[in-house]
Amino acid sequence: MLLKQVWLWNFRNYEEASLTFAARVALLQAENSQGKTNLLEAIYYLSSLSSPQCHRPQEMIRHGAPGFSIKGRMEDRVAERDLAIWLGEKERVLWVGGKRVSHPGRYWNKLPAVMFCPDDLALVAEAHDLRRRFLDRCVALEDHGYLEELARLRRILMQRNRLLKLKNKAQLPYWDEQLADSWGKIFQGRSQIVSRLNRELPSILYSLGGRKGVAVKYRPLMPQDAPFPSPDLLQDLREGWEKEMRAGFSLFGPHRDEVLVELEGYDVRRFSSRGEKRLLALSLKLFELSHLEQIRGEPPIVLLDDLFSELDEERRGKVAARLLAGGQAMVTCTDLTLVQPLLPGAEVFRIHEGRAEKVAQG
Repeated sequence: MLLKQVWLWNFRNYEEASLTFAARVALLQAENSQGKTNLLEAIYYLSSLSSPQCHRPQEMIRHGAPGFSIKGRMEDRVAERDLAIWLGEKERVLWVGGKRVSHPGRYWNKLPAVMFCPDDLALVAEAHDLRRRFLDRCVALEDHGYLEELARLRRILMQRNRLLKLKNKAQLPYWDEQLADSWGKIFQGRSQIVSRLNRELPSILYSLGGRKGVAVKYRPLMPQDAPFPSPDLLQDLREGWEKEMRAGFSLFGPHRDEVLVELEGYDVRRFSSRGEKRLLALSLKLFELSHLEQIRGEPPIVLLDDLFSELDEERRGKVAARLLAGGQAMVTCTDLTLVQPLLPGAEVFRIHEGRAEKVAQG
């Protein structure tokens, strides 16, 4: 899988830009706040229809513009084709191979990519929400129908929350049934990924110089602290109504489940150093990379945002070796002297104030 060209219009600080990639590894060098991260964000959005930087995609529209557009020319084992996105304040339009696509599921992940960034530390250091989303993304890479289930869950919670605020007990049983059904399906998908993580994560962490005793634990948050799936789940949900009505929203369901990362039996959030958290976060992303490669049968595009500056010399070498052995990679940095020797043959682009220029080699 190769991304041969990318074009941006009115994306973040880019009014208009185009880049053509000739080498397998591209270095995007810039000082801070010049647009190197924005470029990776655009490529990742082209792949996944999501951003690692924001939840509302309209935030990526250049100030004063009606919308942004991203276009990429990719080449896989079958053919060369274009992907394109236009997003305005109230509309998003997707194209694959010049044909408009009405459903995001028919577009999503046509260009497989995994992004690594300094904020990945939050995966292990912060609240459960980020880890739930990580599991959901890994499930959806293999099962596109899972995206539909997540969308269904959002609709269920919207209706159920409305009834809880109104204290409408008459209609709640129906939505409890819907929630229980969706919860079971999401639980199954997440549990399969957790099992795979617990098989593969220890060796990934050990390869980076970490300890092997890592485990991921998935705990559905039940009203009565019962095991999941419970044969009395509907009754358990009913017994939680009063508490939920006081809160005004659904307190129980897959949107509240806990995902813990433990090292040698201790919660990483409380008992691990920043360095250990950094290695664990990197290991989770390397798992995602391996998982996606297994599904697609070819390496995805790797997007590394200033990651090398966060690692010591030994681990920089290990990550670089992995990049050189894989597929296409795009790496941002502020200091070329830190990264370029690790990635011989990489082409270099300089980014300055939303403009990208290829640097002649030799």
